[in-house]
Amino acid sequence: MPNPSDGDFVVKFHLKKIAETKISLFSIDGKKIEERILNNLQIGENTFQRKIKNLDLGGTYILTIETAYEKAAQKIIIEP
Repeated sequence: MPNPSDGDFVVKFHLKKIAETKISLFSIDGKKIEERILNNLQIGENTFQRKIKNLDLGGTYILTIETAYEKAAQKIIIEP
């Protein structure tokens, strides 16, 4: 995923086992902007692509990917 971004996200992640996967985007102050639950993903590399409109240009966000066994987060900066 490009960072800084223009609101167009491509997230690549690796699953160790089949699990429901939750991808969430939060504002820097913790407000949830969007959440997606992905099912039926395969073991190994997976990709999720999404265009999120109306994000503040120059804003900072936190993207999280969470399964029953793991959670990861990354800071995302939207280009001004």
